[in-house]
Amino acid sequence: MSDSDVTPIDNSHDDRSIWPFLAAAAVIVVIVLGVVLAELISPAAENITDADRVRTAVTNFVGFRNAGTDQQKRSAVCSGFDTARSPLKGIDTKVDLGAVENIKITGDRAKADVVFTPEGKKEQRANWSLVRQNGKWLVCD
Repeated sequence: MSDSDVTPIDNSHDDRSIWPFLAAAAVIVVIVLGVVLAELISPAAENITDADRVRTAVTNFVGFRNAGTDQQKRSAVCSGFDTARSPLKGIDTKVDLGAVENIKITGDRAKADVVFTPEGKKEQRANWSLVRQNGKWLVCD
């Protein structure tokens, strides 16, 4: 095959269109506007209930107790918290949190049934007390 047998390609005719790219960009703009509008109408922070905040407080307490700093541990409990009356008193091992159920809130106080499993032991259930201090739910004794 010689150079004279090669047929040159004619690139002078470009049949590509910009319309698919413009359509994709329009779809992205519509999605972004929808998300922004949804956040303005109903901010996610306002969709969190007090029961959700109580669950978060219990989760934080257990997580910080398992592996947190002293400051984190203090941030998860009410002022005047007595470790001798802690809901996890007498448990020296890591604790796996199972569930936070039957949450009952009365003003700035809450009670919740907490299911947890100390490492190497059977699942336990206890009724925990929480209080709301400065707008934040905290585990109390």
